[in-house]
Amino acid sequence: MKRYNNIQARSDKNMIVCCGATGAFYSACLALLNLGDEVIIFEPYYGYHINTFLAVGAKPVFVRLIPPDWGFDLNDLKNIITKKTKGIMINTPANPSGKVFSQRELEDIADLALKHDLFVFTDEIYEYPICDGVTG
Repeated sequence: MKRYNNIQARSDKNMIVCCGATGAFYSACLALLNLGDEVIIFEPYYGYHINTFLAVGAKPVFVRLIPPDWGFDLNDLKNIITKKTKGIMINTPANPSGKVFSQRELEDIADLALKHDLFVFTDEIYEYPICDGVTG
């Protein structure tokens, strides 16, 4: 974590070992979400995220990513937040669109999450692959 993300972490205090990313995501949702909680997800989306939210009794609500650059309207994101909203799901690079969220987009999402006390679920399984000519 230090080498790739410049994050200081201690294995005895800051890490949980799970049976893969799927198990970790499901466990986090079980621990943090309650029946009827809403979680914002960008579409197009990875089906497993929706299925997991539904399995734990949460309700996915959607913000559309707009092709061809797969950006989103910040006002759409702001306007979908309600008193039931408990989290935002970010998949970057996104499956299936390949969208890589920009630093500005991530900062906007972080600002909203802090303002509304929301969890941010991230799926960054494809964080390290590098493709020539593709930048985030």
